[in-house]
Amino acid sequence: MTKIYIFLISSLYSLSIFSLNPCPDNPEDKWHNCFGSYQYPSGETYSGEWKNNLADGKGILEFIDSGEKYYGWHKNNRTSQ
Repeated sequence: MTKIYIFLISSLYSLSIFSLNPCPDNPEDKWHNCFGSYQYPSGETYSGEWKNNLADGKGILEFIDSGEKYYGWHKNNRTSQ
């Protein structure tokens, strides 16, 4: 039963991401209500939803030093739980 819930949640997550338009190729342009990837000067990479030029929504933050990844919600460029 748990496997079914995991499958349903991941399916809904995938559908919501793909319903957004891709962010502009140029990171200098405004990223709003879109899905894209950005590498920060520190080397960390965020891939997910953007709103008002901030990581906001579902996404993945990969830390360069440890290689760890945070999968979840972001709000105003910060991870939230």
